[in-house]
Amino acid sequence: MKKKLVWLWLSMMVVLVIWHHALGGQAVVGAWLHEDARKAVFLGLLTTSLLALYAFVSVLLASFARRTGAKEGEVKMILGVVKGVLFFVGFLTALSEFFSLGTLGTIFAAFGGMFLG
Repeated sequence: MKKKLVWLWLSMMVVLVIWHHALGGQAVVGAWLHEDARKAVFLGLLTTSLLALYAFVSVLLASFARRTGAKEGEVKMILGVVKGVLFFVGFLTALSEFFSLGTLGTIFAAFGGMFLG
C-alpha cells in the first residue's frame, strides 16, 4: 500500500512539473491568474514535491533497514530528521517566494561556515 502511495505522489508531482514548466502551464496560469494565485500554484507544487520526496525516502529507508537489520526505532529517528529538514527547506522556499531573503541567506551561510570551520 505504501509503495502505491509513493508512486501516486511521484506521478502527481511529475505531471504537475511537466505541465507547469515544459507544456507552458506557467504561461496559462499567468494569463488568467493574479500574482497571488500563481504563488499558490507554486506552493502546491512545492508541497506535492516535498510530500513525494518524503514518501520516497521513507520507503527507501525501510528497504535499507530490512537489508541491514536496523531496528524500527532507528528508522523512525532518521525519518524524523528527514521530515524536519524537508519542513525547514520547504518553509524557507515558501518564504523566499513571498519575501526577499538575501540577508537571511547570508546569515545562514555565515553561521554555517562558522560552525563547520
